[in-house]
Amino acid sequence: MTETVISFPRSKEGLTKLVRNILGDIVAIAGFPEATVAHTICAPEVEVPLPAQPIDPPTLTMTFRVNDSPLAGTEGTKVTGRMIRDRLLREAEGNVALRISESTEKDSMEVAGRGELQLGILIEQMRREGFELSVSRPKVLMREDPKTGATLEPIENVIFALRAKHPSWGARKLKARLEMLQPDVVWPAASTFGNILSRAGLTSPQRKRKRTTPCSEPFSMVTGPNQLWCMDFKGYFVTGDGKRCDPFTITDAHSRY
Repeated sequence: MTETVISFPRSKEGLTKLVRNILGDIVAIAGFPEATVAHTICAPEVEVPLPAQPIDPPTLTMTFRVNDSPLAGTEGTKVTGRMIRDRLLREAEGNVALRISESTEKDSMEVAGRGELQLGILIEQMRREGFELSVSRPKVLMREDPKTGATLEPIENVIFALRAKHPSWGARKLKARLEMLQPDVVWPAASTFGNILSRAGLTSPQRKRKRTTPCSEPFSMVTGPNQLWCMDFKGYFVTGDGKRCDPFTITDAHSRY
């Protein structure tokens, strides 16, 4: 818990400053040098913070380092390790899904995020701001059990193992079985199961059903009227009182063909 004095807790409605704020107003405050998302701002006598929504941990990590290639210094103006480090720390203040840490290598930082898309957006933003840097290949972060410290098995391996036991099961059935076996685990959606199986080549493309062309010839030969009757069905409609009506057209084959 950190105690400080809040200055100018006011908001505006147009050009008019509001003296008093109510629930739902957006206000600008000053006085907290390290305030961030999920922090509770309260009176000094309050000792219990508000429950915060948990943030999903990072899944990938990449190393951001100084560009030491033969073409270094040809594209950007911010090339030093200190500039890159300060920019990443500023990004971590507002982007709570990122985790920045010092790397064991010289002039490099470890950046962990939620996926390749998030890290790719950060790299593109820094490039447009004039930064020049080099990045490593993304590495998957393994989770550990907080109780035992053992490395948890990735979800993909569990899905593949269950699919090997039941080759004919689809994504929905695999998800339902895993939810029954391990109800404490938050499993992804069935569409994610399908994408995982598709990337591994464990799914086959759906076969399109062959449509049969309507018969344009009589089923049997007729020589005169009323020898063979035919009935056609072309859909249904709903009457004004909400009842379904299925119209049929009945003709004799001799008049039809």
